[in-house]
Amino acid sequence: KTEGTGIVVSPSNKEDLARQISNFLFDSDLYNQTKLNCLKSAKKHNWENESLKLVQLYNETGYST
Repeated sequence: KTEGTGIVVSPSNKEDLARQISNFLFDSDLYNQTKLNCLKSAKKHNWENESLKLVQLYNETGYST
């Protein structure tokens, strides 16, 4: 799942890759929506949040240092 932050194409399908790149170049709505989704995802998935999740997981499993 990309959270709308990019595209998924088969690396062996050159035509589809070229088509998807063209979509980003010429569809400003797609580009802008993807850019907004990337910014939202970056706020959600940052080192501080991920470290808190890891500490919570350790606490839930009874891990102690």
